[in-house]
Amino acid sequence: MQDAKAERNQVKAARRLVEKVRGRLMHPTIEALDHGGAELTAAVNCLAGLERAFAGSPGSGQHWPGLAAEVACLRLEVRRVQDLLQGAAKFYAGWARLIAPDLAPANYTPEGKAEPRATGELGEVVLHG
Repeated sequence: MQDAKAERNQVKAARRLVEKVRGRLMHPTIEALDHGGAELTAAVNCLAGLERAFAGSPGSGQHWPGLAAEVACLRLEVRRVQDLLQGAAKFYAGWARLIAPDLAPANYTPEGKAEPRATGELGEVVLHG
């Protein structure tokens, strides 16, 4: 019974770490993304230890009340964090496209007049400058 309580507490600790990351990701900043990685790694290590314990004793999780509920709650929290991370990734990818310099050549001279487009025959290269 002591093992069951210890493993349930282990899952609760992992869930608290994931909840902490989720709270930070409600306002996604670069710092929140950086700090979240360490907590998520700790939660994954916690779950890996629990998985090894289950592998060592077949059917062990079936006899411990509350453990399945804790794992289900943890799974839900991880899914929420995953959705927030995907949203943050889309936001920052869009932001990067907006602030990236435009590498297309300008069509205006330094005097502000439009430059005629260079046209050439097929197979020719036109260079200005």
